Amino acid sequence: MSSLPPSYPIWHDSPDPVYPVLTETIAVDVCVIGLGGSGLTCIHEPTRFGCARGRN
Repeated sequence: MSSLPPSYPIWHDSPDPVYPVLTETIAVDVCVIGLGGSGLTCIHEPTRFGCARGRN
């Protein structure tokens, strides 16, 4: 049995990911910050209708 409390987030078991630094200006139709349940839900509809993920 684990010694961690039942509410301990599993993502705390690994180091934070390292992402590249944005070095140029990009244009987007929609910007969602955070990809929890609500963030993933927010990006579903705009991408279905062709909104850009990111472009120069």
